[in-house]
This record gives sequence, C-alpha cells and structure tokens, in this order.
Amino acid sequence: MKFYKWIIDLKDHLIFLGLLFLSLLVFLFRGSPSSIYIQSQIFSVSSYLGTPLNSYSKYLLSNSKNKQLSKQLITKNLELSRFKKFKNENIKLKKMLNYKSNFNKELLLSSAIDVEQLKGSNLIQINLGYKDSIKLNSSILDHQGLLGKIVYVDKNKSLAQLIYDKNFHVSVAVGDGMAMGLFSPSNRFYGVVKGVISSVEINKGDLVYTSGISDIFPADIPVAEVDRVYTNEITSIRNISVKILGDINNISYVFISSKD
Repeated sequence: MKFYKWIIDLKDHLIFLGLLFLSLLVFLFRGSPSSIYIQSQIFSVSSYLGTPLNSYSKYLLSNSKNKQLSKQLITKNLELSRFKKFKNENIKLKKMLNYKSNFNKELLLSSAIDVEQLKGSNLIQINLGYKDSIKLNSSILDHQGLLGKIVYVDKNKSLAQLIYDKNFHVSVAVGDGMAMGLFSPSNRFYGVVKGVISSVEINKGDLVYTSGISDIFPADIPVAEVDRVYTNEITSIRNISVKILGDINNISYVFISSKD
C-alpha cells in the first residue's frame, strides 16, 4: 500500500523521467528508422495541436482587416454623401441666382436655419431680420415658386409661415386670360384655386401666379401648376386642383421679396 502511495506521490517525477528517457533514446538512435518514425509522429501531433491556434490567428488577422476596410468604406461613403449634398446645394443656388437676375423685384437671399428644430411644423426660420430690412408679411420663394410669407421679424432672424399651412391664402391668376381666384393648400404638395369663372380656358399644366392685388404678395410669383379642373354646372364657377411648385421638402436657400 505504501508502495502505491509512493508511486502516486511521485507520478509527475516518474512521467518526467520516462519522457526524458524516450528523448535520450531518440537522440542516441536518431538515424534509425524507429527514431525517424517517432520524430515524425511527434511532429504530426505538434502540427495537429497547432492547427487551431494558427487558424484562430488567421481569423483574428482577417477580422481586423475586415474592420479596417469597413471603416474606410463608411468614411468614403460619408465623404461622397457630403460631396453630393454640396453639389446639389451649389446647383440649386445657381438656379436661384439666375432666377433673381430675371425677376423684376428686388430679392434678398437668405438661408434656412434651425431646420431640424422646426421639422414637422408649418414654419421655417431664416438668418435675416429687421437689421437686414426684412419686413412683416414679405414673401419667401425659391427658384421654382412661392414658399410662404414672413410672420415674425427679430433683429437677426425671422420666422416664415409655409404655403401648405391651412391658414395660408393668396390671391392668384390662372389661364391665358389671367382669371382671378383664391389659392388655399390641401396638403404639403397640393392646393385648390377657388372661384375661377368658366369663361376662361384653363388646361392641365397651366401655371398659377400671384395676382398682385393683395397688400402682401407682389404679382407674377409662380405658385402652382394646374392638375385638374372641376366646374359647377349651376354657378359656372370652377375649382382647380393644383400642384405646389416650391421645393417644400428641400428648403435651404430662400429669397425674400416685399411688395413695396
């Protein structure tokens, strides 16, 4: 019993001595077929045991490279997106400057600010105020058409009501005979012109302009494009469905125009 206990206590030492003995045999008979076989088996076992470690190292290296490539791709996409944004803004600004040169009223160029804060409302804020000669009820427009009017003026900024606000109305003229009517919005993109007499020919695609008879809006600002015409057979008065021309979804730069 003591003998077995002694073996158990010294098992690590005995295993070490056994391995040392085998190593000595391999060294003494390293040229023999047996030693070559043993060495090849040891090499095979070592290679097998090392394969998962090598594979994991390659995986880590590959994963690291993939992360770097993903980061570079995201950076390039952001740069491309910014470039496209600046390009589109530049194109829009050029169109607006060209429109200004052909407009017979003095226009002040302004930019929309705090857009995200007012998102979802019927208002926009611009970076000009009464120190820049901005007046209450001045029209705001882009190169495509009317966008709204100024409803509040501070020293360095102003607030404008947008054309699709349900309380927004403007006197307009439409058709070859410039028949009068009243524009009111239906939603963000469409509106209706009411009270147009039936004797004037009006077709789909005709433009609707401010009439200039109000105290607020100058004449000849594009407002909308005719989409459909509805005629009341009894009263001979027509209501016209129109599409708003101003680029409501991408307000960045705007013109300010007052009637006087």
